[in-house]
Amino acid sequence: MKMHWIPEGTRDFVPAQYHIKQNVKDRIEKVFDAFGYDEISTPTLEYYQTYLTGFEQLKEEAMYKLIDSSGSILALRMDMTVPIARFVSNKYKNVKKPLRFRYCADVYKQKAHLGGKQNEVSDCGIELIGLSSEESDLEVIVCAMEVMRSLNKHFTLEIGEVNIFLKTCQKLALSKEEIETLADYIDRKSMLDLANYLETLKLPITYRTFFLKLPWLFGKGDILQEALEYCQDDEVKEILFGLKLLDQQLRSLGYEVSFDLGKIAHLNYYSGIIFEAFMEGSGTSVLSGGRYDHLLEKFGKPAYAIGFSVKLDYVFAVLEEVPLEKPWILYYPKAKTLEALRYAGELRKFHRVQLYPREVETLLLVKEGFV
Repeated sequence: MKMHWIPEGTRDFVPAQYHIKQNVKDRIEKVFDAFGYDEISTPTLEYYQTYLTGFEQLKEEAMYKLIDSSGSILALRMDMTVPIARFVSNKYKNVKKPLRFRYCADVYKQKAHLGGKQNEVSDCGIELIGLSSEESDLEVIVCAMEVMRSLNKHFTLEIGEVNIFLKTCQKLALSKEEIETLADYIDRKSMLDLANYLETLKLPITYRTFFLKLPWLFGKGDILQEALEYCQDDEVKEILFGLKLLDQQLRSLGYEVSFDLGKIAHLNYYSGIIFEAFMEGSGTSVLSGGRYDHLLEKFGKPAYAIGFSVKLDYVFAVLEEVPLEKPWILYYPKAKTLEALRYAGELRKFHRVQLYPREVETLLLVKEGFV
């Protein structure tokens, strides 16, 4: 075992790198604050049972688990939405909604060995509790767009809706296993596997056509009209009309988004709209979120909810370096230590100052520039 190395999927940050990450965090939090979200904090450790409550299907192999002195199983938090659902149910059970919370915290999830993904990442996000889809989806998408704009890098934001897929499956009375298999093929756009599997399900030709088209229904707002031509269910059509309205509203506000109707949520608490943002140069989404109207009821207090988070580490990886200003250097002889400390104290009201004892006759202040 390499005792002086760090665990796989974690990283150290040198000052210049951490400065970039902190700069990203500051920009994002400035947007959240402008939208009226209040900052909260939850423990790094949660009871394992909390995640069992929040997720219908929990990938235990992705969790970091440990046992405390009482024998209780604990887990490093693997996301922030479930802890906040627990937090709201405990501390805001009888408080009038809506609630707007923001956070920035490290989350931990074990990824595939040598897969190149981080096991520890910093999440900056918001949760809006207590407003329905019609009342809050637009506001939250606008907030996400403003966050991405604040990063000054070309990006795209893609919107999907889990019920386009799920309600069609429910209408066909597909089993849980059949739904999961279809979801996997559609999400990965594995067209040959999808076609072969649909043949085994013996579905009506119109529904087979719909599922085969679903992975290809992505693009700008006009893709929604094409989706209506393949849709067989009135309830799903209403969802598509709602997305068309959302697209029109965003365009009128000066925002342009894309739609991916084959986007299938990886977290099983999502109940409506889902969305992701991608930055130029990033191989994965840097922002993700969606609606989860049924999560809080699992903790004893039903409430509408929607939120998203930004993975600071993924954003940091594709941003240009932000110049880090070097501090002023104050050289001083040991005989004038107190004088140097007093002088540095005055300077520090306006500047960064480092002290260096040297063989000099008097105090010497030097500015070395930038790195």
